[in-house]
Amino acid sequence: MSVIVTKANAAIIEVGSGKEYSCIQDAVNNANEGDKIIVHSGTYEENLIVNKQLTLQGVGSPVIDAKGFGNPINLYAGNSVVDGFVLCNGRSGLYMVSKDNVITNNIIKENQYGIYLFKSGGNVIEQNLIDSNLWMVYNF
Repeated sequence: MSVIVTKANAAIIEVGSGKEYSCIQDAVNNANEGDKIIVHSGTYEENLIVNKQLTLQGVGSPVIDAKGFGNPINLYAGNSVVDGFVLCNGRSGLYMVSKDNVITNNIIKENQYGIYLFKSGGNVIEQNLIDSNLWMVYNF
């Protein structure tokens, strides 16, 4: 069983056209532990590094496209949530070196590895479509 701990005063940060941030990584960099980042539909050509406990919530299935370089999301912080994204064109759609995360409602496609777990445990990975990757999930 995983428990996601959030702060009572967690901020909500929005990313997208006409929002506070146009780049997801900028929102992550400026967020505090426990904040929620809402990413609106669109294509974001990024390799996110998430190194603090956050909730990343996609609205309208935003695409994080690694453009053949790195990983769309590198998740180094435990007790985080990744929900509602399309993760594509990376080495791994989601590269995870952390514990007790919730990964749900994502489409992970056209990567070498769908999800790459490295020294990870206690994660909930459910209701994702993992398709058209060379390997679905790799646990090392």
